[in-house]
Amino acid sequence: MTDQTSPKDGALRRLIWPLRMTRLGMVAERAVRAFWPVWTFAFIILAALAFGAGRFVPAEAFWPVIAIGVIALITMIFLGARRFSMPTHAEALERLDQTMPGRPITTLLDTPAIGRHDAASRSVWATHVARMAARAEGARAPKPDLRMSDRDPYALRYVGATAIAMALMFGTFSRVAEMGEVPLVAGPATAAVGPAWEGWVEPPLYTGLPTLYLNEILAESFEAPLGSEVTIRAYGEPGTISLRTDIGPVPDPDPNAYAQTVMMEQAGTLAIDGPGGRVWDVAVRPDQAPTVMLEGEVEGEPPGAMQFSFSATDDYGVRSGTATIRLNAEAADRRYGLIVEPEPREPVVLDLPMPFRGDRSDFTEVLLEDLSEHPFANLPVSLTLTVTDDAGQIATVSYEVARLPGRRFFDPLANGLVEMRRDLLWSRENAPRVAQLLRAMTVLPERGLPEDVYIQIRAAIRRLEAAIDLVSIDTQEQVAEILWNAALELEEGDLGSALERLQRAQERLAEAMRQGASEEEIAELMQEMREAMNEYMQELAQNAEPRDDTDQPDDGQEQMQMSMSDIEEMLQRIQELMEEGRMAEAMQMLQALQELLENMEFTEGGEGGEGPQSPVNKRWKGCKIRFAASRA
Repeated sequence: MTDQTSPKDGALRRLIWPLRMTRLGMVAERAVRAFWPVWTFAFIILAALAFGAGRFVPAEAFWPVIAIGVIALITMIFLGARRFSMPTHAEALERLDQTMPGRPITTLLDTPAIGRHDAASRSVWATHVARMAARAEGARAPKPDLRMSDRDPYALRYVGATAIAMALMFGTFSRVAEMGEVPLVAGPATAAVGPAWEGWVEPPLYTGLPTLYLNEILAESFEAPLGSEVTIRAYGEPGTISLRTDIGPVPDPDPNAYAQTVMMEQAGTLAIDGPGGRVWDVAVRPDQAPTVMLEGEVEGEPPGAMQFSFSATDDYGVRSGTATIRLNAEAADRRYGLIVEPEPREPVVLDLPMPFRGDRSDFTEVLLEDLSEHPFANLPVSLTLTVTDDAGQIATVSYEVARLPGRRFFDPLANGLVEMRRDLLWSRENAPRVAQLLRAMTVLPERGLPEDVYIQIRAAIRRLEAAIDLVSIDTQEQVAEILWNAALELEEGDLGSALERLQRAQERLAEAMRQGASEEEIAELMQEMREAMNEYMQELAQNAEPRDDTDQPDDGQEQMQMSMSDIEEMLQRIQELMEEGRMAEAMQMLQALQELLENMEFTEGGEGGEGPQSPVNKRWKGCKIRFAASRA
């Protein structure tokens, strides 16, 4: 019998320390879950006092505030004590047993129910106990589960932990003893014999400058930013120590007050009269006004956005900024619909983007805004940039912009509609002229106006002529919207075939070159033409007829063969000429390409030409393009 129980007794003795650690972990779990409101509340209160919140408590509210805080703390402790229960030895044993496979502790504490007097049964039981004892020797106390998401769903405990961490890094725990105008405990000043004082100079928060402790300033002068708050706290008999200064208005003396505060509004003298008094010459640390300037030019971002870069600086950081756009009617080309005086319009005010992160003392940002539908689009404007710092100082700079970037229309009919829309938005006096021009455009609708565009224009005419004597602002805006939608449909309408899309792309590119479009607009139209060319080649290749070398040209015609790489080289050359500003030569080459495409014939067979293979050429490699031309 001794041999059977000795492994059991030895294993149970070795479980003493794991069992104690398990029970200690359970105590920690239950204490944290029961008392987390106590230390959370205490951390928040300590952090607030470390940052000087106690000074804002009025003297008459001192004891009520203390009483409320103590009652709240006691209540939380009482509720926590009710929730807390000390873990028992059996509970700790159960927790430890659950961490091991087979529940060996339960086996060691158990006794066989039957077979006690049977030698074979006792032998089997002894073997089983020995195995469980060996397994129990590896017992390790489980880690306590300190999660409290079910008890604190709003994570208030993290608020308290963050608050005390911030107080440790940036607060001053000597202020914890301050409450209103009464020191709670004896500090350096109260420990001194007789009356004493302490003083602080707190710069405005936006400066990011540290608080100055006047007791440590041994020099006869110092400087501080405007708006700094100077606080002098006296200890001892009221009235023994007083503040005298001309840097700002000093509040009327209160015989029961222990502190005086003055806001710094100018340079001057700061003096503390009384035992241990001091005098300083206070200089103003200048707060430089912010600056702002435009970087580069106001440019267009196709298809119709406006963008520009600006830079701003300030010694403490820029708070906000705006870009104001006003019509510069004097710089406009006052012809046709712009002869009359423009109607007054509110300027466009845009918020300047500020850095989301990092320093705002010196930065460069980009403003991107789509004003293509605004009445100021494509007209001369004045641009005013304004930035403001936290001190309220403002910097303003203005620029004259020859043309506010907006959407450019290269379809002639669409361009005409947009011009009439511009005239109508310029002044409602142009309504009769706009209606007349729209009627002229719709005289022969079969000459280029799609049916739906024709219907929209006729609707605009009816609205204008129905109120021709007094066009309201609502009618003006409605007609402007109709003309804009019609122009967009003409410019971007869904054409029925790849050839029509290619022809439209060529016409828009040619019109853009004649109008002197920007490089970005030219590049966008060039890409559109390449894509239309690709679609057209695909359509021709699908309908191509196989031919062999025995095919002969028709009588009276000559045939010329070109590879896809040759067409790609022509497109590349056209783009190079446009980039070099040689628009006349680019127009001639574009016209030649148009003439070639009118007589294009795609056939199977042959090689795709030598030289580099463009994306189009790679797709249609192995095809020939024949161009038929009449004999001279």
